[in-house]
Amino acid sequence: MELLVVVGIIAALIALLLPALESARAQARTVVCMSNIRQLGLALRMYAGDFNQEYPPNTTALTKGGPLSWLDADKVWHYLGYAPPTTIPPPVIPRVFVCPDDPYGQQSYSMDIWASVQVDKSVTNTAGVIEELWPRNRKSAGLILLSESWSCSWNQFPTIGKFGDTTTTAQMFGAMGGDPPFTAGFWGTVNCDLAYMRHRKGHGGGSGTQPIGRVMICFDDGHAALCSNQDLVNAQTGQSTGLAAWSPLDFIRN
Repeated sequence: MELLVVVGIIAALIALLLPALESARAQARTVVCMSNIRQLGLALRMYAGDFNQEYPPNTTALTKGGPLSWLDADKVWHYLGYAPPTTIPPPVIPRVFVCPDDPYGQQSYSMDIWASVQVDKSVTNTAGVIEELWPRNRKSAGLILLSESWSCSWNQFPTIGKFGDTTTTAQMFGAMGGDPPFTAGFWGTVNCDLAYMRHRKGHGGGSGTQPIGRVMICFDDGHAALCSNQDLVNAQTGQSTGLAAWSPLDFIRN
Protein backbone atom coordinates (compact mmCIF):
# COMPACT_ATOMS: atom_id res chain seq x y z
CA MET A 1 0.00 0.00 0.00
CA GLU A 2 2.81 2.42 0.91
CA LEU A 3 4.51 1.65 -2.41
CA LEU A 4 1.32 2.48 -4.29
CA VAL A 5 1.04 5.78 -2.43
CA VAL A 6 4.63 6.67 -3.34
CA VAL A 7 4.04 5.72 -6.98
CA GLY A 8 0.88 7.83 -6.99
CA ILE A 9 2.74 10.84 -5.58
CA ILE A 10 5.53 10.47 -8.15
CA ALA A 11 2.99 10.22 -10.96
CA ALA A 12 1.24 13.36 -9.70
CA LEU A 13 4.55 15.25 -9.56
CA ILE A 14 5.44 14.16 -13.08
CA ALA A 15 2.05 15.31 -14.33
CA LEU A 16 2.68 18.71 -12.74
CA LEU A 17 6.22 19.04 -14.06
CA LEU A 18 5.70 17.88 -17.64
CA PRO A 19 3.86 21.03 -18.85
CA ALA A 20 6.59 23.21 -17.32
CA LEU A 21 9.31 21.12 -18.94
CA GLU A 22 7.62 21.24 -22.34
CA SER A 23 7.19 25.00 -22.00
CA ALA A 24 10.91 25.35 -21.24
CA ARG A 25 11.79 23.17 -24.23
CA ALA A 26 9.53 25.23 -26.50
CA GLN A 27 11.17 28.42 -25.27
CA ALA A 28 14.61 26.93 -25.96
CA ARG A 29 13.59 26.07 -29.52
CA THR A 30 12.31 29.63 -29.99
CA VAL A 31 15.66 31.02 -28.81
CA VAL A 32 17.48 28.82 -31.33
CA CYS A 33 15.15 30.00 -34.10
CA MET A 34 15.86 33.63 -33.21
CA SER A 35 19.59 32.91 -33.22
CA ASN A 36 19.29 31.29 -36.66
CA ILE A 37 17.49 34.18 -38.27
CA ARG A 38 19.85 36.71 -36.68
CA GLN A 39 22.83 34.85 -38.14
CA LEU A 40 21.22 34.81 -41.58
CA GLY A 41 20.40 38.51 -41.27
CA LEU A 42 23.97 39.29 -40.23
CA ALA A 43 25.29 37.36 -43.24
CA LEU A 44 23.06 39.39 -45.57
CA ARG A 45 24.14 42.64 -43.91
CA MET A 46 27.79 41.67 -44.32
CA TYR A 47 27.12 40.96 -47.99
CA ALA A 48 25.47 44.37 -48.34
CA GLY A 49 28.49 45.98 -46.68
CA ASP A 50 30.66 44.61 -49.47
CA PHE A 51 28.23 45.45 -52.28
CA ASN A 52 27.30 49.11 -52.03
CA GLN A 53 24.77 48.51 -49.22
CA GLU A 54 22.64 46.38 -51.53
CA TYR A 55 21.24 42.97 -50.70
CA PRO A 56 21.57 40.01 -53.12
CA PRO A 57 19.43 39.73 -56.26
CA ASN A 58 16.60 37.23 -56.41
CA THR A 59 15.61 36.37 -59.96
CA THR A 60 14.30 33.33 -61.77
CA ALA A 61 16.09 34.16 -65.02
CA LEU A 62 19.04 36.30 -66.05
CA THR A 63 20.94 36.57 -69.31
CA LYS A 64 24.21 35.99 -67.44
CA GLY A 65 24.37 32.75 -65.51
CA GLY A 66 20.69 31.98 -65.08
CA PRO A 67 18.72 32.31 -61.81
CA LEU A 68 20.14 34.15 -58.81
CA SER A 69 19.18 33.71 -55.17
CA TRP A 70 20.29 34.95 -51.77
CA LEU A 71 20.90 31.26 -50.98
CA ASP A 72 23.69 31.00 -53.56
CA ALA A 73 27.05 29.85 -52.22
CA ASP A 74 28.81 33.14 -53.02
CA LYS A 75 26.19 35.10 -51.11
CA VAL A 76 24.82 34.03 -47.75
CA TRP A 77 26.81 30.76 -47.56
CA HIS A 78 30.09 32.60 -47.94
CA TYR A 79 29.31 35.03 -45.13
CA LEU A 80 28.13 32.27 -42.84
CA GLY A 81 31.53 30.61 -43.19
CA TYR A 82 30.23 27.44 -44.85
CA ALA A 83 32.02 25.67 -47.66
CA PRO A 84 30.10 25.93 -50.95
CA PRO A 85 27.65 23.03 -51.42
CA THR A 86 28.77 20.42 -53.92
CA THR A 87 25.24 19.82 -55.17
CA ILE A 88 21.89 21.61 -55.28
CA PRO A 89 20.13 20.79 -53.06
CA PRO A 90 23.06 20.48 -50.63
CA PRO A 91 23.69 16.99 -49.24
CA VAL A 92 23.18 18.32 -45.71
CA ILE A 93 21.21 21.48 -44.91
CA PRO A 94 23.08 23.52 -42.26
CA ARG A 95 21.06 23.83 -39.08
CA VAL A 96 21.10 27.63 -39.28
CA PHE A 97 18.60 27.35 -42.17
CA VAL A 98 16.18 25.18 -40.17
CA CYS A 99 13.85 26.23 -37.34
CA PRO A 100 13.87 23.59 -34.55
CA ASP A 101 10.07 23.69 -34.61
CA ASP A 102 9.94 22.96 -38.33
CA PRO A 103 8.36 19.48 -38.51
CA TYR A 104 9.87 18.84 -41.95
CA GLY A 105 13.45 19.85 -41.09
CA GLN A 106 13.84 21.75 -44.34
CA GLN A 107 14.63 25.34 -45.33
CA SER A 108 12.57 27.40 -42.88
CA TYR A 109 13.40 31.02 -43.73
CA SER A 110 12.91 33.26 -46.74
CA MET A 111 14.15 36.70 -47.77
CA ASP A 112 11.79 39.60 -48.46
CA ILE A 113 11.74 39.96 -52.24
CA TRP A 114 11.48 43.77 -51.92
CA ALA A 115 14.87 43.99 -50.15
CA SER A 116 16.59 42.50 -53.23
CA VAL A 117 18.80 44.63 -55.45
CA GLN A 118 17.30 42.97 -58.54
CA VAL A 119 14.14 40.98 -59.21
CA ASP A 120 12.14 39.81 -62.22
CA LYS A 121 10.15 42.53 -63.95
CA SER A 122 6.97 40.61 -63.28
CA VAL A 123 7.51 41.15 -59.55
CA THR A 124 7.67 44.93 -59.74
CA ASN A 125 4.77 45.37 -62.13
CA THR A 126 1.59 44.03 -60.59
CA ALA A 127 -1.95 45.21 -61.26
CA GLY A 128 -0.51 47.82 -63.60
CA VAL A 129 1.33 49.50 -60.71
CA ILE A 130 5.12 49.74 -60.66
CA GLU A 131 6.23 48.71 -57.19
CA GLU A 132 9.47 49.86 -55.63
CA LEU A 133 12.41 47.95 -54.19
CA TRP A 134 13.92 49.29 -50.98
CA PRO A 135 16.57 51.94 -51.72
CA ARG A 136 19.96 52.03 -50.00
CA ASN A 137 18.74 54.80 -47.68
CA ARG A 138 15.86 52.59 -46.51
CA LYS A 139 14.19 52.93 -43.11
CA SER A 140 15.84 49.88 -41.69
CA ALA A 141 13.93 49.32 -38.45
CA GLY A 142 10.66 48.48 -40.19
CA LEU A 143 11.83 46.61 -43.28
CA ILE A 144 11.33 42.86 -43.23
CA LEU A 145 14.62 41.32 -44.34
CA LEU A 146 13.95 37.67 -43.49
CA SER A 147 11.05 35.77 -42.02
CA GLU A 148 9.97 32.27 -41.22
CA SER A 149 8.15 30.86 -44.19
CA TRP A 150 6.60 27.58 -45.23
CA SER A 151 9.26 24.86 -45.04
CA CYS A 152 10.08 23.57 -48.46
CA SER A 153 12.63 21.79 -50.57
CA TRP A 154 15.89 23.67 -50.89
CA ASN A 155 15.65 26.84 -53.00
CA GLN A 156 12.01 26.19 -53.90
CA PHE A 157 10.54 29.26 -52.21
CA PRO A 158 13.58 31.37 -51.25
CA THR A 159 11.66 34.66 -51.17
CA ILE A 160 8.40 35.99 -49.76
CA GLY A 161 6.41 39.16 -50.15
CA LYS A 162 5.32 39.33 -53.78
CA PHE A 163 2.11 41.31 -54.17
CA GLY A 164 -0.72 39.73 -56.09
CA ASP A 165 -3.04 41.69 -58.32
CA THR A 166 -5.43 42.39 -55.45
CA THR A 167 -3.33 41.55 -52.39
CA THR A 168 -2.78 44.27 -49.79
CA THR A 169 -0.08 44.51 -47.15
CA ALA A 170 -2.48 43.35 -44.44
CA GLN A 171 -3.59 40.36 -46.51
CA MET A 172 0.01 39.26 -46.83
CA PHE A 173 0.09 39.20 -43.03
CA GLY A 174 -3.05 37.03 -43.05
CA ALA A 175 -5.84 39.56 -42.50
CA MET A 176 -9.09 39.90 -44.46
CA GLY A 177 -8.98 36.32 -45.76
CA GLY A 178 -5.26 36.45 -46.44
CA ASP A 179 -3.52 35.93 -49.77
CA PRO A 180 -5.17 34.22 -52.72
CA PRO A 181 -4.57 30.52 -51.93
CA PHE A 182 -1.28 29.13 -53.21
CA THR A 183 0.63 25.87 -52.87
CA ALA A 184 3.45 25.94 -50.31
CA GLY A 185 5.61 22.85 -50.57
CA PHE A 186 4.88 20.19 -47.96
CA TRP A 187 2.11 22.29 -46.42
CA GLY A 188 -0.28 22.15 -49.35
CA THR A 189 -2.57 25.11 -49.98
CA VAL A 190 -2.11 28.13 -47.71
CA ASN A 191 -3.35 31.73 -47.73
CA CYS A 192 -0.59 33.66 -45.99
CA ASP A 193 3.08 34.42 -46.70
CA LEU A 194 4.10 33.80 -43.07
CA ALA A 195 4.17 30.51 -41.16
CA TYR A 196 2.59 31.53 -37.85
CA MET A 197 2.02 28.00 -36.59
CA ARG A 198 5.56 27.04 -35.44
CA HIS A 199 5.57 29.23 -32.34
CA ARG A 200 1.83 29.24 -31.73
CA LYS A 201 0.82 29.30 -28.08
CA GLY A 202 -1.40 26.44 -26.94
CA HIS A 203 -4.06 28.86 -25.63
CA GLY A 204 -3.69 31.42 -28.41
CA GLY A 205 -6.12 29.91 -30.90
CA GLY A 206 -5.54 28.90 -34.47
CA SER A 207 -4.86 25.50 -35.96
CA GLY A 208 -3.15 24.01 -38.97
CA THR A 209 -1.96 26.64 -41.42
CA GLN A 210 -4.35 29.38 -40.24
CA PRO A 211 -2.60 32.79 -40.06
CA ILE A 212 -2.90 32.89 -36.27
CA GLY A 213 0.09 32.53 -33.98
CA ARG A 214 3.63 33.92 -33.91
CA VAL A 215 6.40 34.19 -36.47
CA MET A 216 10.11 35.09 -36.25
CA ILE A 217 11.15 38.12 -38.32
CA CYS A 218 14.59 39.65 -38.85
CA PHE A 219 14.54 43.33 -39.78
CA ASP A 220 16.96 45.31 -41.91
CA ASP A 221 18.62 46.93 -38.88
CA GLY A 222 19.62 43.48 -37.60
CA HIS A 223 17.17 42.98 -34.76
CA ALA A 224 14.93 39.91 -34.67
CA ALA A 225 11.51 39.70 -33.06
CA LEU A 226 8.85 37.08 -32.47
CA CYS A 227 5.73 38.77 -33.83
CA SER A 228 2.15 37.61 -33.40
CA ASN A 229 -0.52 38.12 -36.03
CA GLN A 230 -2.01 40.76 -33.70
CA ASP A 231 1.32 42.61 -33.63
CA LEU A 232 1.25 42.84 -37.42
CA VAL A 233 -2.45 43.33 -38.18
CA ASN A 234 -5.21 45.28 -36.44
CA ALA A 235 -8.09 42.83 -36.12
CA GLN A 236 -10.70 45.62 -35.84
CA THR A 237 -9.66 47.56 -38.96
CA GLY A 238 -8.16 44.67 -40.94
CA GLN A 239 -5.14 46.83 -41.70
CA SER A 240 -1.42 46.53 -41.08
CA THR A 241 -0.28 48.01 -37.75
CA GLY A 242 2.78 49.47 -39.46
CA LEU A 243 5.20 47.49 -37.27
CA ALA A 244 6.67 45.72 -40.30
CA ALA A 245 6.81 46.61 -43.98
CA TRP A 246 7.36 44.60 -47.14
CA SER A 247 7.98 47.38 -49.63
CA PRO A 248 8.23 51.21 -49.68
CA LEU A 249 4.62 51.42 -50.84
CA ASP A 250 3.22 49.38 -47.96
CA PHE A 251 1.69 52.28 -46.14
CA ILE A 252 -0.05 53.40 -49.34
CA ARG A 253 -1.31 49.92 -50.24
CA ASN A 254 -2.43 49.00 -46.76
